[in-house]
Amino acid sequence: MKLSINTQTELTPIASIANIYSLLVSSPNEPYKTVPELIAYAKAHPGQISYASAGTGSIGHLAGELFKRQANIDIVHVPYKGGSQAMIDLQADRVNLLLGNMSDYLGQVKTGQLRGIAFGGDQASPQLAGLALINKTLPEFQMENWFSIVGPARMPEPIVNALSRAIQTALADANTVKALADLGAEPIPSTPIQFQKLIDADKKRWEEVIRAGNIRAD
Repeated sequence: MKLSINTQTELTPIASIANIYSLLVSSPNEPYKTVPELIAYAKAHPGQISYASAGTGSIGHLAGELFKRQANIDIVHVPYKGGSQAMIDLQADRVNLLLGNMSDYLGQVKTGQLRGIAFGGDQASPQLAGLALINKTLPEFQMENWFSIVGPARMPEPIVNALSRAIQTALADANTVKALADLGAEPIPSTPIQFQKLIDADKKRWEEVIRAGNIRAD
């Protein structure tokens, strides 16, 4: 897949909005309930655990590859054409794992349709306060899917700064914070410079994962 625009030269970073952290889930029937148990099982059964994603090159695919590399395990990627079918097959035990946005699977975890194994943020989730963190076992693991506001290339700096300040103000509002939390997200207000640093850091991190996994988008 080739993008029709160059995101580095044809867009102006304005502000980051929110993070939605990843949730590692399985069907309730799997023999592992924790990250250490999962890793031990995967090492005892190399190539026999599958993880679903919404497609090759998707955020779920990258999250799975990051987990796989850091845990040093052999698990198999199963790409789907969208997250809905992946979740259906996960519940039906046709695949074993999924690392996806918490907001997409929170309801199923709370009702017991899926098992929440661990949370991908750096601190406990308010929605699933008792759920372990992946980075308690894999200290370098953090997987978030952030959302942001960008504009066209060469936007005047005064306009960029004014928009960024307005967004930061909105994200400080208690009602906004609660609305995001209800979606499994947290606000990440930023200046344009801070947002650019986030872009640069993530670009470097995911380039390494993509290169190591020889990932090609569909």
